[in-house]
Amino acid sequence: MLSKYQKNQLETQIKLEKLSKRESRYKYLGLLNEYQLYGSELKREYFEYNHKQMHMIRELIHGFGAYKNEEHKLKKMSRQERNNITIKWKKAQKEINYLKQKVAHRICNSFFKTIFKNYFPNHEESSKNLWTAPLVCKETINIYELIQLGIYYDHLILHFMKCNLLPKNFFNIK
Repeated sequence: MLSKYQKNQLETQIKLEKLSKRESRYKYLGLLNEYQLYGSELKREYFEYNHKQMHMIRELIHGFGAYKNEEHKLKKMSRQERNNITIKWKKAQKEINYLKQKVAHRICNSFFKTIFKNYFPNHEESSKNLWTAPLVCKETINIYELIQLGIYYDHLILHFMKCNLLPKNFFNIK
């Protein structure tokens, strides 16, 4: 017979094992989702970004919001520098919207494939063409948040590097 102390220890150990299994499964699922999203282009490495890299990312994503704590720097900037920040921010917002639409389209396609798989047994080719048709339009604004679609800074960085909004040597900047 086990004492109360031993029972508590066993229960906590079992809970910790379940938690660690769950964490490893979610980590694996996250990597799998990213691989499915970007394919073989993705070579995922986890980086701690330095100050300069984080500033470049924030400038693209938030525009002048990147200077929220550094208003004195913003006041010292020339008009040309502020215009460059605005132009880069607008381009980044368009690319973020495009990426969100692509991800939402893939999610919807996988959903429709599972639901309507049995409804078109004789027309697999035409239904496949329907689901794989690119329905992404750059003018349409996607209202979902990045986190809802599973898009993180790492995804944005890779996408911005493809679009030449960030330099190709972004990970080597110090």
